[in-house]
This record gives sequence, structure tokens and C-alpha cells, in this order.
Amino acid sequence: MTCPIARGNTWARVGVDGEHIPASSFEGFPDGSRPSLSFMEFRVGSTPVVLSRRRWALTRKGRSLRLATAGIRTTARPRDAERAHVLAREGVRVGVARKGGGSRRRQIVEVTGPAEPVDLSIAIVFTGANLANLTLSGAARSTPARFLDLTS
Repeated sequence: MTCPIARGNTWARVGVDGEHIPASSFEGFPDGSRPSLSFMEFRVGSTPVVLSRRRWALTRKGRSLRLATAGIRTTARPRDAERAHVLAREGVRVGVARKGGGSRRRQIVEVTGPAEPVDLSIAIVFTGANLANLTLSGAARSTPARFLDLTS
């Protein structure tokens, strides 16, 4: 499995490709070296995934990222901290946590229910994305920048 990151001046992309999971890519405005939820675009293979979220929601569930592709509707939301997230749909939960840093960095994936390869692909690709805006503190940190964008 590979998970490369590409970056340009106005975009950053992370993707995953493997023998048993479909190729997926997530692209957004760069926040550091990772793509953020601003101007986001997600693809599974060549099929675009419909993404939506409520930026100003007060609850974690309300701020969750909603995805729809090929008749599958899932939600992605942070778990505990910005370094862990859960992808959930009816009967399936895929939790991913990032541990360590540098050469000791690893990802722990927990699956509950009959997950399909596309569930794993989506969950893994989001480990390379900046999902901070899905947390209340991340949304609060990004608010000043959002207002400055409105004035420019």
C-alpha cells in the first residue's frame, strides 16, 4: 500500500492505493503539508465523492464530514483528539489513530462490522488530511482566517 503526498502552491493531495483496496485521493487547500477541508475534493478511483459539512455546528456530530458515493453514505468525525478519527455508516465503524512521530509514526486501524475495501480506503486516506476543523477547537482556531478571507 502506498500513501503519497503531493503539494502545489494552492493545493495539497494525499492518496492511497493498494492491492486489496481501491485507489482514493483527497485534495484541498494546503494547511502545512497536508490538505485541509477548504476547497476539498475526494475521489475513489475516478468517481467523485460528494462531501458536505456544517462549519458552524456546535456538536461533534453536527460538524462531521458527510460522504456519499456509489449508494454508500458515511460520516467522518474526530475521536478524542485531532490525531484520531472514525468513519461510520450503518453497521460499520472504522477507527484510525495516528501514534508516534518521525520514523516511529504508525497508524492503528480498528474495524467493527462488515467493512468493505472502500471503507478502509477512505479511512486511511483521511489520516493524511488535516481534519482539525471537525473539532471545536480547530473550528475556533480557523475562524479568524475565515473572516479575513471574507474581507479579501
